[in-house]
Order: sequence, then structure tokens, then C-alpha cells
Amino acid sequence: MSETPSMPAPFVARVPFAFFAMVLGLGGLSNGWRVAAKLWGWPSAIADALALLAFAVWTLVAIAVATKWLVARSAAKAEALNPIAGGFLALAPMSGMIAALATLPLFGDVARSLLAIFVAAQIAFALWFVGRLWTGGRSAEATTPVLLLPTVGGSFVAAMALSALGVGDAAKMVFGAGLISWIVIEALLWQRLLQLPSLPAPIRA
Repeated sequence: MSETPSMPAPFVARVPFAFFAMVLGLGGLSNGWRVAAKLWGWPSAIADALALLAFAVWTLVAIAVATKWLVARSAAKAEALNPIAGGFLALAPMSGMIAALATLPLFGDVARSLLAIFVAAQIAFALWFVGRLWTGGRSAEATTPVLLLPTVGGSFVAAMALSALGVGDAAKMVFGAGLISWIVIEALLWQRLLQLPSLPAPIRA
């Protein structure tokens, strides 16, 4: 009796959370170009185009990931709960903040509203992620640089967002939380690198 061939997983089921990282490069380049436009007179239209592209890419990836939760919930949940891959989910609000910052000169109050939403989402995810760490049961092999994303990278970007919103004291507090997290997690990463076998090639890549 022949076996029924399994249906291939839908495309959205194979879209990783790490795809949000594309927005970091585009949005960061847009913000950098905007500074260069002020300092050296570079054409600001390129910064605007990069900002719009960053926002468009974030929207497309967000739609793909949301669809993944709808049509391939088991795959999305498995990735979110994975001790390594799950950390990349922090890129969703983090890249959203970068895209909103890049489009702030274009969208004004709309971008500010998005910044506030993404900052709240970033803090909520960081609390959830750290809460899972505190429950224990995590293998030392799962200690990888991805731990820096939710609490360090996310906090630094949130500090920039809060500063852009004019909430200086909150920005300083969040920046300090990220700095302390960096010191603590960096020590854990060095311990892992010095005392355990090297990271597997797929993780290093």
C-alpha cells in the first residue's frame, strides 16, 4: 500500500521571525542617510525612499508572520518557544520601532503612535522572555547571542524611540536596563564560549 505523500508546508510556515532583521538595515540606513543629508547636503529623497521601503518590508513580514500564526500555528508556536529561535521574535517590535523612527519625518503623529505601540510591545515581550528564563530548565548550549535581542537591543532601540517621543526620563531608564542586561548576558556568553564546545555551524551562520 503506497503512502500518501505529505503536503508541503505553506510558504508562510517557513517564514522565520528573523526576517524582521531586514528592516533594521533598511531603517538604519535611512536614518544614517538623513543625518548625512543634514551634515553634507546629500539628497534627502533617498532617505525618504529607504524609510518607505523599510516600512513596506516590515508590513509584508508582519503580514506573513501573522498568517503563519493563523495557518501554521504549531510551527509558529514551536519557533516562539524554541530557546534560540524564539528570541528572534523580539525583532518584530524592534524593527517596527526602527521603521517608525525612519518614517517619523514623513508620517508625523502616525509614526509617533506606532512608536508608542511598538515600545509597549517590546517591553511586554522582554518581560515575557525574561520570565521564561527565570523558570529554569534551560540548557547551557542554548545560551547564544540571541539573548541580547529582547533585553539589550530592544531596550536600546526603545530608548531611541522614547527619546523621539520626548520622554527623556523613560528613555534613560530603558537605556540603563539595556546596559545592565548587556553586562549580565555578556558574562553568560563568555562563560558559554569558554567552557562549552563551540557553537554548531548552523547557529553560527
